Amino acid sequence: MGNSSFATIFFSLLNFAVLVALGAFIFKKYFKHSIDEKITQKEMLIKGLEEQELFLRGKSANLEKKLQKQENQATLLKEKIDDWALKVRLENNKKRQDSHRYLDRAVERVVLKNKEIAQRQATRQEIAGALEQVDNFFAQQTNTLWAQTYLDKLITGLEKK
Repeated sequence: MGNSSFATIFFSLLNFAVLVALGAFIFKKYFKHSIDEKITQKEMLIKGLEEQELFLRGKSANLEKKLQKQENQATLLKEKIDDWALKVRLENNKKRQDSHRYLDRAVERVVLKNKEIAQRQATRQEIAGALEQVDNFFAQQTNTLWAQTYLDKLITGLEKK
């Protein structure tokens, strides 16, 4: 029994080894190539995704730089607009003040002109009043001899000239 059990175990092991070798051969012959292709495809896909990730990270960094640059430009533009708006407000205020000063001077000139006109008118009224008083005085004096003599002398003096 010793030999037959040894032979049985030996052939069982040999049978097992042949089945394993046959399975490995069939696996290698028919399945290994397609599995290697799939592994290679997966590795290429992973490599492509890694390259795409690097490209997208670079593009993202570039976009962030552009965005930061645009934000800086927008800030500078806003500052320029604020400066311009301030200058415009200051200029408008200056123009408004100049306009008020001009109007104030014009009003002063009108007031002075009105005072001058009023003064002239008062002077004319005083002159007219004085002439009227002189006329009245001479009218009263015409009946007197002195007035008659004075007028005669005046007329004679005028006729000589």
